Amino acid sequence: MSGQPPLPNQPANGQNSLAKTRLFSQEYADIAKLREESQKMAHRAMKMHLKAQKYLTAMEKYRHKATVLKEKAAIVRDKIPLVEDRMKELEDELKLGAAAVSSGGVRPRDQSNLHVKIRKCQEKIVALQRRSAAYETRATHAMSISSQKKVTSDIFQEKAKVFQDEADGLGSRADRLVKATEGDLTAVNRK
Repeated sequence: MSGQPPLPNQPANGQNSLAKTRLFSQEYADIAKLREESQKMAHRAMKMHLKAQKYLTAMEKYRHKATVLKEKAAIVRDKIPLVEDRMKELEDELKLGAAAVSSGGVRPRDQSNLHVKIRKCQEKIVALQRRSAAYETRATHAMSISSQKKVTSDIFQEKAKVFQDEADGLGSRADRLVKATEGDLTAVNRK
């Protein structure tokens, strides 16, 4: 058969090997492209994961800040009963002085001074309540920011998972294509 021309439906021997070479080089290019896309997706997944970690760190900072502010508010609130007790003592002294005057006794000289001290205690109580409320408001704001950071972190974690799944899928496709190509090469080498 060496002297006979090839059949019309069959390519010449050189054309057949050229077509196979072209086919295998195209498959290797596809494999390389799949691996490249897989690496890009894995890189995106890593970037999303890092962003998620940054937001988690920020969330922890805001949560800690909220805890500290709540503790400060509690400390300030704990001072209010002490001032109220002092104010009651002053009011009792004022009543004793008024009782002494009504029973015909001598009016104590520091009655007006007691009124001023009571008024200052009232102002101090209001100031402590305001400061405590301000700390509570700031703590609530920090907690809301913390929850926003957590939601954002979860979003980035989900995106990272999607990108990683895509990278794994592309990598497995490339592996399957490599196995198929190796199978084709062994079949061609046997002929």
